[in-house]
Amino acid sequence: MGKLREDSLYLGDNGRCFCGRDECSGITASCTGHDISGLLIIRITADEVKAAGMISDSFKCETCGRGFSDFAKTKGL
Repeated sequence: MGKLREDSLYLGDNGRCFCGRDECSGITASCTGHDISGLLIIRITADEVKAAGMISDSFKCETCGRGFSDFAKTKGL
């Protein structure tokens, strides 16, 4: 998978939500695309969350607290 995107959210560690910053995702996920337990991490998007009938603002990085709305602000959306 390679380097994670800092402006994206991921699911790993059995449901843990985190952004792609090394400080939040952990070095294992950042370097290998797998969490510490060996499971593949999954990038999620706001559109996917909405399509599943969930509220996208409820998904935030469990470490730094950034979410989809924060990423949109930094992209100028």
